[in-house]
Amino acid sequence: MLRRIYDLKYALFYAFVSCFFYASRYIYLCGKQGERMTQAEIAEHFRISQSTVSRILKHPDSTKFSRELRRSILDFCRASAPEQLNAGHTFDIAFSAPENFRELPFFHQLFLGARQIAAELDYSLVFMPGSTLGPQLQRRKFDGVIASPDFTDMPQEYFGLPTVLLNRSLPDSSLDAVMPDSTAIVYLPVKYLTDRGFKKIAYFEFERPGYFHRNIAERRSAFLMFCEQFGLSKRWFRIHQIRCNHPEDQRNAFRKSFEEFRRRDGLPDAVLCHDSYYTELQGVLEENGLRVPEDIQVIGFDNLDQFAAAPFLSSVDFDLMEMGRLAMRRLHERICHPDLPHLRISVQPRLVLRGSVRAEVPPQGHLT
Repeated sequence: MLRRIYDLKYALFYAFVSCFFYASRYIYLCGKQGERMTQAEIAEHFRISQSTVSRILKHPDSTKFSRELRRSILDFCRASAPEQLNAGHTFDIAFSAPENFRELPFFHQLFLGARQIAAELDYSLVFMPGSTLGPQLQRRKFDGVIASPDFTDMPQEYFGLPTVLLNRSLPDSSLDAVMPDSTAIVYLPVKYLTDRGFKKIAYFEFERPGYFHRNIAERRSAFLMFCEQFGLSKRWFRIHQIRCNHPEDQRNAFRKSFEEFRRRDGLPDAVLCHDSYYTELQGVLEENGLRVPEDIQVIGFDNLDQFAAAPFLSSVDFDLMEMGRLAMRRLHERICHPDLPHLRISVQPRLVLRGSVRAEVPPQGHLT
């Protein structure tokens, strides 16, 4: 008799708990009815990661997760978030860069960093030449775009998709951007040189057709600001623009600049320029009887290995792989949460010292 009473109490308790659970679930689903549930909300409901939800929805037959978990999530989505089952996601991300990006280590490292995170999040990163990005987006569906194009007029009308600009930014743009800190890029070499007594610094701008002028303007402003801050003579606010793509044109531009140095103010004791100009700069310095670093210090930007030549170039490193990773993570956040505020994410650079700089100050008048 007691046994039957115990069984009855257990059955009633089980029925009560079951009713409470399903009633709560019904109320929850009714509350969500008419709303578009995000993968983040589904993940929060099941107390699992958002990437797990994304992978199960993309690969419902995967054995990577238990059958119970996959069935629970799929049943839940059928009942309360059917749009997640047929949302039309392709899990393809367009990566826009110059057409020959694989031959350009700068863009190639950005791509490799973005691809690493894309693989972790089950996206496919598809390269799209910047010059054909618009037509490609019209013909093929993508979930988002990482854009690092090499043209000035960004076709914003093509960016109805979630988009992150990589090493590019536009004024008053409503797009996320991942950029190296332009102020720190210039501060690190100027501070290093001035702390060691080098006061005659020539800065050669990296400017090529199609390169975004905002990057250049920010570095130029930073250079002039730090020259004021560190008390450099105004005559050494030397901004030389290199607009040449061909090596011989670059060398001629350096020759013209050093002829002007000799004619007007004497030679600088330090030069800041892009890594890609180092070889041609060395040639012009040799023509003028100058040695690196005995006579002149040289610090570059980008820290690109393919321009290494003895004495090896000191350079400001942007951690391009990390920039690519940050861009892909931000794009995933933008895809999952379209209403997030837009950000410009700054990556802090570091100064990598090699044989093109030395510590002591050259003798007075040595370079005049």
